Amino acid sequence: MNVLLHLHSVHEISYIAKDTRDHRAFGYVCGKEGHHRFVAIKTGQSAEPLILDLRDLFTLIYDIKQREEMEKKSQKDKQCEQAVYQTILEDEVEDPVYQYIVFEAGHEPLGGPQTEESVYQVGFSR
Repeated sequence: MNVLLHLHSVHEISYIAKDTRDHRAFGYVCGKEGHHRFVAIKTGQSAEPLILDLRDLFTLIYDIKQREEMEKKSQKDKQCEQAVYQTILEDEVEDPVYQYIVFEAGHEPLGGPQTEESVYQVGFSR
């Protein structure tokens, strides 16, 4: 007979530990800010597979969150780039440097086709 004893959202679990004296036991800390509690569980068999599954679950969730954050940052960077491009378009900037920057960002040059005159060469010393 299977009975559900505890149900916690993954984001509520903050720490998992296995019992070093009994391979069938482990525990975890769960709860919301300021209201944490320790839950101890003793399984009928080794708790190691369950602990490893929980570790894999936390790793997966962490990776998903990291990917989401990177996507948000990428989207924000793209929006900033588009805002700069739009500002240049609205201001009708004729400066070749701006035209070159916009062209390099994947947009068409503002003043038509790019010529050697529209690209500045920056010297450097050795």
